[in-house]
Amino acid sequence: MKLTFKMTPEEYYLGWKYRMKKWSKFDVNKIVLILSLVLVILFIILRVDIYFIICILLLMAGIMLSLSAQKKSVMRSYAYSPVNNGEQTVRIYDEGIEFFNSYEKMFTPWQSVYAVQETPQYIKILSGYSAGMAVISKSRYASAELDGIIGAIKSHIKVEEGKK
Repeated sequence: MKLTFKMTPEEYYLGWKYRMKKWSKFDVNKIVLILSLVLVILFIILRVDIYFIICILLLMAGIMLSLSAQKKSVMRSYAYSPVNNGEQTVRIYDEGIEFFNSYEKMFTPWQSVYAVQETPQYIKILSGYSAGMAVISKSRYASAELDGIIGAIKSHIKVEEGKK
């Protein structure tokens, strides 16, 4: 069974975020943000000079801006990549899952699939550590083929449940 689909820039970003989450044990940006908030509260309690508080607030603002720039950068790279923004096809076999488009073809055995997450809106498939990503919108591609693919994936590997 197979399904041909096309990801939107937003879907590609969701897949990229999911890959980054799976790669790292912790989110550095969130840790720095929480640490900054704790320092601001501590400095206020200890009545530290206002310049220290301003520096911490500027650091927090910089982190927020970098997160926004990161999303724009990922979506821009998607827009300029004919490999990522073209039509993608996923095909399910008894031995594994295959991704292909007009530029490349990649087969991954079931035991080597890196991660799969199902949310109410999407199915996110990371077939490898650094390559082979698919984010399929359930509302745009609601069909017997998509249901069959999700069922086949669930019968071969453990699928993570997600909120969004």
